[in-house]
Formats: sequence, structure tokens, C-alpha cells
Amino acid sequence: MTVALTAEEINDRLKGRVVGIDVSKWQIPGELWAKAPPEILSWCVLKASQHNFVDSRFHEHLQNARSFGLVVGAYHFLDKRSDAATQVDAYLRAIKSNPVDFDVCDLEGVSDWPTSDAAASRALEWMERVEAATGRRPILYTSERHLKHVSTHLATRLGEYKLWAVSYWKNCPPGDATPRLTKAHSDWCMWQWCSDNLLPDLNEGWFKGHRLDTNFFNGTIDDLRALAGGNAPSSRPVIAPTVAFEAAWDYNRDRHTESWRFHALVDRMLGAGGGWGSRESILSGVAAWQLAHGLDADGMIGEATLAALDAE
Repeated sequence: MTVALTAEEINDRLKGRVVGIDVSKWQIPGELWAKAPPEILSWCVLKASQHNFVDSRFHEHLQNARSFGLVVGAYHFLDKRSDAATQVDAYLRAIKSNPVDFDVCDLEGVSDWPTSDAAASRALEWMERVEAATGRRPILYTSERHLKHVSTHLATRLGEYKLWAVSYWKNCPPGDATPRLTKAHSDWCMWQWCSDNLLPDLNEGWFKGHRLDTNFFNGTIDDLRALAGGNAPSSRPVIAPTVAFEAAWDYNRDRHTESWRFHALVDRMLGAGGGWGSRESILSGVAAWQLAHGLDADGMIGEATLAALDAE
């Protein structure tokens, strides 16, 4: 029987931990980011892509995470439906105008693939291609179970990548606890230990009512910043959190009277599918693109933005 910990006991176990979250389009209303407790959260990983498409809320989540000053990683959910090149293309489209600090290959659901080795080979090719394109060595998100039947030579190659281990606990793990490792790894970089958000400060405040994956980083905050390229979060590009969504939407609607033209422009900025989603998601993506091109990040596609787009 699992004995529930008190809030005080959980907070005591969190002392010295570097806590992060990972989210996709299914989690976190945008306004909740601004209420996140800074004494708890240091980093996050955002779903950027899957198969051949970009996650519809990636740009929105990235804006909010950057505004909060977090170290930000992005992950691609590996999908058996498309080859590695197609999936890398989707991921690179997502991060092209939205720079992140580290990259993750999400390898799970291996039992749905034709073979475990097919999944492992696809993951290796994805990581090799992304490293060649970004200059950053990706992190592998997976579990002991998912690599159980992968052949030894492929497992050995996967073991060359840092591990984000999936290993759940019923309660917040004590300070000396470690995750279950895959047969390919002898150490871990990150640990997803909870999918229900058991942190009391979050559960009673910021995240109340929202299921959320919670993680530890294996090291100090300085180690995390080193992983992020040596930059403290405050030195990273920050998109102003005060984009006036209604005003920007009205401006774009009035300037680009045919909606398909507006969506086509956004697709050129953010990749196929970028022009579809919520207003906040679309305009956050436009603002991120503008910031990356030295423009005012206001979400309004005016003359300066059009000129920069045509110059690409």
C-alpha cells in the first residue's frame, strides 16, 4: 500500500532537485504559465512535432516558457508512419524560427512498430540527422521496457545518447532515488517520474486540475545551463508576453482579407500546418518568427514582415 506524503514531506524531497515539466497541445492553458512558481520550475520540454506535422500549440507554449525564463527543450514523437527524413523535416520546421536549448527524440510505443529494431533504427537515424542539422546531440526519451527487445548492436548505439528515463513512482522520489535504466544506459540525464503532477505547490495552485508530466534533471542548475549551451535562461531570446492577440488578429484580418492568403503566409513562416490552430497559437508563432528576424514581435503581418519573408 502506498502511503500518501504530506505537502511538507514532498517539498522536503524536492530540496536540491532541478524540476521540469513536459507538455504538448493537450496540456496547460496559456494563461497558467505566468502563474508558475519560480521556486519550483527550472526547465521544460515542449512537443514540437510528430510524423510530418508541427504540434499546433508548440509556438504558443514556447512563447510562454521563454517569457517565464525557463530552459526550453523540444521533442519529436517518433512515428512509424513516416521515414526519418520526413520526421526530421517536420521537427526542423518547428524549431526554425523558434530556437530551443536542446533536442529530444521520443521513442515509445515500440510494441506498435513492426519490430523493436525498426523503431530503434528510426530513432538513431532521426538523432543523427538532427545532430548534423543543429550541431546539438539529441537526448533519447525512452524506458527500460521500450528497449527490452532491441538487438545488442542497436542498443549499444542508442546508449551513446543521454537518457531521459521514463520510470514512474507512486510518490515523489526521495533524494537518493534513481530511475530504472535501459539495458543500453549506465546513467541518466533526465527522469520523468510522474504523469499526474504530485507536486503539492503545483497541484493546489498553478496546475490544479491539470494532469502533467513531472521530471528531474540529474545535476545542478548550472549543469542544466551548460547542457543548454552555456546560456542562462535570461540570456535567451524572449518573446514579449503581451502580444495583443485581439488587435493583431483584427489587423491581419483587415489587411489580408482573404483568410486563405493569411494562412498561406503563416505556413511560409512556420511550415505546413502552421497557419491553422487557435488564434493564440498562430499569432505566437508569427511573433516568434518576427523576433528571430529582428522585427517587432507583435504578431501583425505588415510591410516589414512581408519584406523579410520575401527575402528568405
